[in-house]
Amino acid sequence: MQKKKRKIYTDKKHAVKGIVATILAVVALIMFAAIIYISFKNGGEAEMWIGSLALISILLGVLGLILGLMSFRSENTYKLFAQIGSFLNVFVLLIWGLIYMIGF
Repeated sequence: MQKKKRKIYTDKKHAVKGIVATILAVVALIMFAAIIYISFKNGGEAEMWIGSLALISILLGVLGLILGLMSFRSENTYKLFAQIGSFLNVFVLLIWGLIYMIGF
């Protein structure tokens, strides 16, 4: 029994801003994991450059969220990466918000 070959009659593409938002979220999550690991290895004593990386990670999360939300407005595009990027960037910002509230 052969599979039917399906033809796609659409010219939709993935939103570029959604893809960039997803990449920024992944980078921010990797930076978060690295910051947590380095801080743990140093016994909670983080240097100034660790704080700078944390700030950059937060800024990447904000920028990624803005791009992810902007990509929902794109017409004739798939929304998969816009959804993934927006969700992951909100997750990054929530994690940093919780870290801030715990330390406050």
